[in-house]
Amino acid sequence: MSNSNLRGGIAPEKSLSKTYLEELCREKTPEAIRVILRIMIEADKDSTRLDAAKFIIERGWGKASQSLELTGASGGPLEIRIVKEIVDNQSTDTPRI
Repeated sequence: MSNSNLRGGIAPEKSLSKTYLEELCREKTPEAIRVILRIMIEADKDSTRLDAAKFIIERGWGKASQSLELTGASGGPLEIRIVKEIVDNQSTDTPRI
């Protein structure tokens, strides 16, 4: 796609359908990766460099899994109960409609 037929980054003959927008974004992926790599290497703040590095790692390898520990009362084992309750909605006192 040449820049000559783009106005504001969007080809005038196409709508911003989801598919078209994804196509535009995918075309810019190599440039975006170069920007993120440059930020990771050249940013002044450690936190900015770290964010860029995490972004690259998470996109390439996925986010690190988190564990979750559940405990019951006073830190003891978690108690799970399954209750099956049958309710009789038919009563002889009320007329059935």
